[in-house]
Amino acid sequence: MKQMLDAISKAKQQLETNVDNTIAAAKQAAESAVTTGTDALQQAQQSIDQTAAALEAWQAAIAGLGTSGALTANALKDLPRTAQLLAEEMPTLARRLQTAGIRIGEEPRLDTDVMGLFNKIPGTSKLKAS
Repeated sequence: MKQMLDAISKAKQQLETNVDNTIAAAKQAAESAVTTGTDALQQAQQSIDQTAAALEAWQAAIAGLGTSGALTANALKDLPRTAQLLAEEMPTLARRLQTAGIRIGEEPRLDTDVMGLFNKIPGTSKLKAS
C-alpha cells in the first residue's frame, strides 16, 4: 500500500511539474506572439506613415504644377497675337523670325508665316521661364 501511495504521490508531482512546464511554455509562446505582433504592427505603422508622407509630397507637387500651369497660361494670354504686335513688343525676335534662313534677294516671310513660327516656340521659352 505504501508503495502505491508513493507511486501516486510521485505521479502527482510529475504531473504538477509537467503542467507547470506546459503553462510556462504557453506563457512564453504567448509573450513571443505578442512581441512579434507588436513588432509587425509597428512596422506596418511605419509603412503607413511613409506612404502618407509620400502621398502628401506628391499632392504638393501636383498642386504646384497646377499653380505654375495656371500662372503660365495667364502670362501666355498676354503675348502678341499678330505680327505687328510682335514687332512692337519683341522687335528683335520678330526680325529674326522674319529673316532667319532667308537667302539674300529673297522676300522676308509673310506675317502669317512669322506668327506660325512664333506659335511653335514653347510658351516657357517665350516667357523665359522653365
